[in-house]
Amino acid sequence: MIRLIIALLLVGRCFSPVLAQPQATPLVGAHSQWPPYVMKDGTGLTDELVGAVFADQGIEFNMQVAPFSRAIRMLEQTKIDLIPALWGTAQRAETILFSDPYFDNQLSVITKIR
Repeated sequence: MIRLIIALLLVGRCFSPVLAQPQATPLVGAHSQWPPYVMKDGTGLTDELVGAVFADQGIEFNMQVAPFSRAIRMLEQTKIDLIPALWGTAQRAETILFSDPYFDNQLSVITKIR
């Protein structure tokens, strides 16, 4: 009987570091459709890039597609964890924590020369 107890204690010690590891829940992001960054099924450059960064840290990332205003509400209501492509403004910075930019994007107006 003592051997069985010792064996169980040793087995428990072998697995205790694994069992002590916190189980990470997947992070969920949302963004409106914005090809090629966010496609209608949630795939795209943003999902690939952000997903790869989290995967490198052992964190699963799931992307949802929602209209922009709904994505903001979902973030405010903690129904999602992040919006992976959001321009920072002073007003948004009052309630949203921004990372350093991972992508530089500039908008331009294009017209036909007459």
